[in-house]
Amino acid sequence: MDRALREFRIRGVATNLTFLEAIITHPQFMDYSYTTRFIDETPELSPRSSALTAPPSF
Repeated sequence: MDRALREFRIRGVATNLTFLEAIITHPQFMDYSYTTRFIDETPELSPRSSALTAPPSF
């Protein structure tokens, strides 16, 4: 899934692919120790986080 998200390209519209990649590569997600509140309780997944900010690819 990680590879598919990294290689997927959509041009002309905003997507949440960077956010999804951050989720599936997060250590807590990878070791199955997350709950239904995972996104709410993991501030580094916030769209405002610099780790998720990337320029659009055109």
